[in-house]
This record gives sequence, structure tokens and C-alpha cells, in this order.
Amino acid sequence: MKRIIRVVSLLLAVLMLGGTMAWAIDKANIDDPDFSDVMDEETRTSVYKEKYKLQDFVLDEVVVTLKKGIKRTTGYEELFPNVKAIKTDRVAAESFDNGLTERQVIVIKLEEKSREAVLDTVELLKENDYVYFVRPNYIGMVMDNNSQPSPVTGDVNADGSVGNDDLILTARYVVNLAEFNETQLKAADMSGDGEVSNQDVIMIAKAVVGITD
Repeated sequence: MKRIIRVVSLLLAVLMLGGTMAWAIDKANIDDPDFSDVMDEETRTSVYKEKYKLQDFVLDEVVVTLKKGIKRTTGYEELFPNVKAIKTDRVAAESFDNGLTERQVIVIKLEEKSREAVLDTVELLKENDYVYFVRPNYIGMVMDNNSQPSPVTGDVNADGSVGNDDLILTARYVVNLAEFNETQLKAADMSGDGEVSNQDVIMIAKAVVGITD
């Protein structure tokens, strides 16, 4: 009973966050970064846990979530002058504040192909003023428009587990407040019916609290 109540509470919270405003993206390459857009210390410690060093990930890619206010669609390499990259591509975006702002998600393709190069780049970009969050590009959810990924069901943000963040992202997508790439769509499709809908939001909520029926 307690788990069911928690599922309902999670869904209500997601609906309140989602709102009903339409999704919009400013295509102008004019940045107005919100440097106050930072994680609190507890969240930062949690997301940068050591376990990612033991997981399998693409050996020449890192995935970066930029701070709100970065509006460009090209020239991302200018934000990371110390990173030796072959290319940098925007692959997704999440909207916040009822669709008025967004954080862009990009993949950086590194020159060097090794675990050390990826981990060193993650450590470097953790301190970059334009970066909200950075991680390796985990096997199982490769966010690359040119790859053929095999996403982990429910793990929309590819952090290695199914949690509240995946629930919120999926709910935002359902109400048109977030864009998903093909890999994220497959990960969010818990029901396997080829669509991401309220049914998948409910299934992810159940997974978060451990209900398996």
C-alpha cells in the first residue's frame, strides 16, 4: 500500500512540474548562460559517484548537459577550448520553467580513444563554467545520432539506474516539454508498444519504487 501511495505521489509531482505549455527552442546562436544553474552539493556528490569508472562506456565520447541559457546550435567546441575533440553534436534538449528555458545535451567525440581520455575529460569538464553535468557515454544508451544503441529500459538519462530523473524526463516528454532522441525514446518505451505515453510514465514510477507487477 505504501508503495502504491508513493507511485501516486510521484505521478502527481511530475504532473505539477510538467505544466501544459508547448515546447519551443530558440535557434539563435546567442548565449546567455545562467551561471547560477548548478547542482546542490548533495546531488553533485551523488551523480559523480565512483561507480561510473567501473561501467562500460564508449571509449572516445563524453555526454555533456549544458547550463540553461546556452542557445547555440553550432560551435560548441568554443565552450571547451581545453578538450581535444574531433566533433561536438547536439543530440537532445530538456525544457524547464514551463518550457521557457532549456538545457542542451551534447556528445563530444574525443581525438584519443581510451578509458583514461574519457575519465580525464569528465574530470576536466566538471569544473567548466558552461557545464551542468558531464558523464561518459555508457554502453546501453549511446547518445550518438550515427550509432545503433541498445538502451536500458527506463534509464532515459543513462546514469546506470532507473530513478526519479527518468520519471520526470519521460513525463515532460509526454506533455511536449522535452525532446528525446531515438535512443531515449526506446529507453522510455517501458510497455514496448512503440510509443512513449502516460502508460510508460506509470511503469517507470512503479520501477522507481520497486513494484514489478
